[in-house]
Amino acid sequence: MMMVITDQQGVAVINEADLFSSNEGYPPESATELRGNITIAKPMLAGETYHVKIHVWDKAKAGNELTAEVDIIVR
Repeated sequence: MMMVITDQQGVAVINEADLFSSNEGYPPESATELRGNITIAKPMLAGETYHVKIHVWDKAKAGNELTAEVDIIVR
């Protein structure tokens, strides 16, 4: 899973190319749900908008992937 969070100027405040790089994967029968949390902390600022992009892929079976993007406003 890749996650990049950028500020309004396009500067990355989080840039993780592979959050599971130290893991070889999970068996399909136990890989039924994937959750992620974003902890809002410095350098993120209240009142600012940030762009979140995630990309999830199956390391064992090429083509199984998901990409999602959303803007968030920190309150």
